[in-house]
Amino acid sequence: MQRALCTVALALGLVVGAAASAMAQTYPPAPGPLTISDSSVVPGQPVTVSGGGAEPGATVTITFASDPVVVATTTADETGAFAASFKVPASAKPGEHTVTALSGGLVLGTVTVRILAVTTTTTTTTENKNNNENQLAFTGLNVLLKVGIGLGMILVGAALLLVIRRRRAATSTSA
Repeated sequence: MQRALCTVALALGLVVGAAASAMAQTYPPAPGPLTISDSSVVPGQPVTVSGGGAEPGATVTITFASDPVVVATTTADETGAFAASFKVPASAKPGEHTVTALSGGLVLGTVTVRILAVTTTTTTTTENKNNNENQLAFTGLNVLLKVGIGLGMILVGAALLLVIRRRRAATSTSA
């Protein structure tokens, strides 16, 4: 019986540990110390992004997402600050997009940029408005840890139920 409880406790520890380590970074990352020259742009427009927090002399990669595309790379100065200019991808659809600075596999910061529709007719304006209204908002909720804790609690409850039933069976047969 003690072996069963130890096994359940180990399983619970593994589930909680795996759930906690999976939450190291969430997407999109929390907005960081990035600044951008213009937060409302059109496809093809040049912008400059700058920030800090990199290792001195490290390579910093700038990505543009909804479909992640590397748009620039630069090198951090002796204080870890960096700046890079790039053109907004021509394929960028109207709406909000995230620009991210990465260095050494770590997210240094993010900034949100709104892509404006380039309109030539009234029909295009209506289509772009409908496209923006149909986009889903990111709620930012990561439920992996809560699911792990819930599964662990179910396992502990099942183990306790098994122990109680075995004790009752043992006392009823010895009486």
